[in-house]
Amino acid sequence: EYKGKYGSAVMVQENGGGATNQPPTVDAGVDQTITLPASATLDGTVTDDGLPTPPGQVTTTWSMVSGPGTVTFGDVNAVDTTASFSVAGTYVLRLTADDSALTASADVTITVNPAGGGSGFTAYNDLAWASGQLNTNITTYTSPTGGSGLANSGFLIDYATGNVTGVTLTVTGGDYNGTTHATQGADPTTGDAFTVFNGKVSGQGVLAYINDINDSQVLTFTGMDPSKTYELVFTAHRDLYGWDRASLVTISGADAFTNASSAATDNPNEVGGVLFTGPTDPSTRLPADNDNGYVARFTGVNPGSDGTVVLTVSWDGTAGSEYKGKYGSAVMVQENGGGATNQPPTVDAGVDQTITLPASATLDGTVTDDGLPAPPGQ
Repeated sequence: EYKGKYGSAVMVQENGGGATNQPPTVDAGVDQTITLPASATLDGTVTDDGLPTPPGQVTTTWSMVSGPGTVTFGDVNAVDTTASFSVAGTYVLRLTADDSALTASADVTITVNPAGGGSGFTAYNDLAWASGQLNTNITTYTSPTGGSGLANSGFLIDYATGNVTGVTLTVTGGDYNGTTHATQGADPTTGDAFTVFNGKVSGQGVLAYINDINDSQVLTFTGMDPSKTYELVFTAHRDLYGWDRASLVTISGADAFTNASSAATDNPNEVGGVLFTGPTDPSTRLPADNDNGYVARFTGVNPGSDGTVVLTVSWDGTAGSEYKGKYGSAVMVQENGGGATNQPPTVDAGVDQTITLPASATLDGTVTDDGLPAPPGQ
């Protein structure tokens, strides 16, 4: 055994065994914002290992995952193509790649603004869906049990042009048992409600809760432009009743606002009158028997970066009068200008790659920008 174990060299050779098919790699491109009637330019990227063989090729397809309207693709099977949209809103599009055995996909979000950018619009919503739509360029709240129009959520419409505004109103709570009071109340002939709503939305009809003083009617506005300010006007109206079924209207979610509601009064025919403490008060108390046309008004409303502002309507009356005690008749939303705010460019460096020397890598980057500041505008 002396010096009996040793070695000089070894060789290892791999023989046979095919490559394993991997799913395609897919990138649907960067999120975009466009304004109608423009279409979106889709810049997708797909790479594949060429397996299985056959067919040794990958097929691609664009589809819509979600959105308020329809999408028309320039070439539904092309990786790079265009997409046109029927209405404004937020759309999610999907690029899918299929190598006949494995599939992969990626999504891209396209925000579609209405024609004209939705700037400077005035929109009205009739919260008493059963009556009062005096013009086709308004939206209506639809009871879950019937009616037609806005339903519980939908885009508000610019009263002057009929264009969708890009701002969505979602109504939750209220009228949960399908009962509205479409014949109660009367159009105010004086006051702020008359000035704001006369000839557009009728003051007749209210949306009511039934015996639930702890619940609230919530109006959520989304899609507001953080670079602009808004005015929100809400009215709740029933004809002269002796019960104190007041509505407390509270704004939330705004970075800034001014309470400019109707002036407080002590009219003996109005139980309590309209009450708030001043321009910084987030709440306004509207009397139940609001025949004088009082409104809760918030001006200079800055929606902040999330573009969402909420009006919550809760009961604020005298105990024993809570039956059908929270309600709303109409709301007005006005967008008040404001210049565009420079946003940073959006950058996508493309998909990760693997190459073999001496080959080089082909880089497919994508950059979009809002053109600000100007100059230089590039």
